[in-house]
Amino acid sequence: MKYGRLLFNYGDYAKRLKGFNIGDAVQIEALNYIYKQMGITEEQIQDICYADLQTYDGEYVLLPMLGVAIGLENARLPLSPKIIPVFFSAHFAASEFNNKTLEYLKRYEPIGCRDEYSMNNLRKKGIQCYLSGCITVTLPRREASVQGEKVFFIDVPERAMGGIPVSLREKAETLTHLLPMEPMAETDEAARFYQDCAKTRLRKYAREAALVVSSRIHALAPCAAMGIPVIAITENCSERFGWIDRYLSIYTPENMDEITWDPAPVEFEQEKEKIVQLAVFEIQNAYEKWKLRCEVSDFYEARTKSRYGSRYYYLLETLPRKDEKFDFIIWGCGLIGESVYKAMENLYPQARMVAAIDKFVEGTFHDVQILKPEQLADYPAALVLLANYSGKKEGYRLMKKLGREEGRDFLFLGTQNG
Repeated sequence: MKYGRLLFNYGDYAKRLKGFNIGDAVQIEALNYIYKQMGITEEQIQDICYADLQTYDGEYVLLPMLGVAIGLENARLPLSPKIIPVFFSAHFAASEFNNKTLEYLKRYEPIGCRDEYSMNNLRKKGIQCYLSGCITVTLPRREASVQGEKVFFIDVPERAMGGIPVSLREKAETLTHLLPMEPMAETDEAARFYQDCAKTRLRKYAREAALVVSSRIHALAPCAAMGIPVIAITENCSERFGWIDRYLSIYTPENMDEITWDPAPVEFEQEKEKIVQLAVFEIQNAYEKWKLRCEVSDFYEARTKSRYGSRYYYLLETLPRKDEKFDFIIWGCGLIGESVYKAMENLYPQARMVAAIDKFVEGTFHDVQILKPEQLADYPAALVLLANYSGKKEGYRLMKKLGREEGRDFLFLGTQNG
């Protein structure tokens, strides 16, 4: 099992974004620092792109979930079963979660939430969690000899500019964390490009900044951690700031008269060390819990696999419908039915299961309604797959009554051993 590192691309969702926020990638730079503290080498790290969180199918990976606005359309749970998440510094953008998401989170309790909004919403749903703040405050202080000479305005609200002293405005360099979306924004190459941009930008702040004025959490937090004086000005103090105000005052255009324009660096080295220790603990604890399990599972999973349900494949391959779109019904929602369903998925991907039949089971079977045998008459054009050995006689009797021909309108696939 490897340690994971999230790289940010957004797949098709990138087309709907105005730009790439390098604050996402800044959080991963903080993780790189944590991994370095733990002695983890690049060879032990597996990069996973954001767009692949649910489809990844490589080696088992332990992945700290940083910078993922969980609950939004493009950030759903559960993740790929090959990803073991570590929820530390996690942001939950939604206040309501479906049962599948809540069940998934319960597997990985306690959840380390980046902000109090996320923590409170999860606690209301019965999830064990705690307030971890953002991992970007763990970045090391810059060398004491480096003071910097530049004032950086990073995404300062336009409405606030008039309230900033002219002496600062005249010498400030204006920057943004919202970079243009590259033509290849949904690709893995873009993810690495933006990660390099974040690394370069942090290096610039560390070497050149005398003061940073910003509305961006992931400019304010890492710069404060590096010992750079910062001033937070935003048009709206949202719930996302519900942790960083432990270090900073959050100003809006309405109360800028309260700002001290030559602030001292924020001092929190003792607190930072505890947060580093906690991040390391969460990662190491999860790694020890899952490493052996994943290695044994991977040993078995990586075998040359037999053709399971071979009888069903053999019988279904006799159907003269290889590239056709057609409807089918499975009679029998047990083990045989499951095997037949999987075989149909592989052999006839264009076919559509329109219903299932079972005398003793109710509800749904692979998202279609389970009906009773007498309701088969409502589907005269659907191929019926009799996947129930004990119901063979009843099945044949009903097929004859309905005028169905074996091999054309129905197929018997029941076996004694399933």
